[in-house]
Amino acid sequence: MRKWRVGTVSMGLSLIMLGIMLMVSQISGWDVMNLALSWWPAILIVLGIEILLYLFFSKQEKPMIQYDFLSIIFIGVIGTVAIGFYIVSSFGIVEEVKASMNADRIEGALPHVEEEVKESVNKIVVQPTYSELTIETNNERQVHLFGTFQSNFLEKEALNQEDVVNFTRTGDTLFIQLMEPPKQEGFRYGSTHYKRTLSLPENVKVEIREGAGSLNINIGTIQADWMIDQTHNAVVQIDEEADVVVKVEGRDNRLGWDVAWDSTEVIQGEVEHQKLYYKEKQYGEGSNTLQFNLVDEFTIKSVGSRS
Repeated sequence: MRKWRVGTVSMGLSLIMLGIMLMVSQISGWDVMNLALSWWPAILIVLGIEILLYLFFSKQEKPMIQYDFLSIIFIGVIGTVAIGFYIVSSFGIVEEVKASMNADRIEGALPHVEEEVKESVNKIVVQPTYSELTIETNNERQVHLFGTFQSNFLEKEALNQEDVVNFTRTGDTLFIQLMEPPKQEGFRYGSTHYKRTLSLPENVKVEIREGAGSLNINIGTIQADWMIDQTHNAVVQIDEEADVVVKVEGRDNRLGWDVAWDSTEVIQGEVEHQKLYYKEKQYGEGSNTLQFNLVDEFTIKSVGSRS
């Protein structure tokens, strides 16, 4: 006659219950995670009932409970995992993981921002972020900013002007601070990417501070000096009517390799073996200057006449 070892029946019933629940979840579309969190206490109930039944049906005067330790270990593992799921769920991590896995990449339009440039403003300073930026020129005393964004946690209408740009007037200088795209920290990390276009007056001096990543400049017919400091990648579009001298310096001699430069020069740095490569190209009379300091990659695209 076989001996009844406590744990064998519990393991069998637990596997049957788990199998039934998983099958029902497949048929009915129930959430498997919620099932795992709700059914695990039944394991302890089944094991307790089995112990009571063993004691009740035992014919021994002082019954000694004999356990099927392998089955109990198996049940313990299932219970421990279920308890772990419960603890994790209590902190909201499960929902975060599920939301992260189901997150879609949302694309929308940035708010269109306009700012008047007073006649007393003689210089515009742009403080960019390390992202993609296109700069155009206009014949008005206006600054325009527009573009698109992509995000895996923002809504399409979630962004306001202060999330994109900030304007500060100091003396005769207008500062334009391009804001960092919002992100979501924590276990469910979320990121946002901006693709901005900034339109600046063509007759105002412009300085773009260090920090720009990918910069596309469509200068048109600028009537003032521009200076761009420390840019990773710059593409300049120039038409046939431009009246500007393009000056570029970088640490790599291959800088602007596809441009027919008018002159090039090697500048020895303060440290031995440190060199800067300076290159220059003139359009029209060269009345204005477009200068790039410490750019890594650079090219010029001629776009023909705009008239």
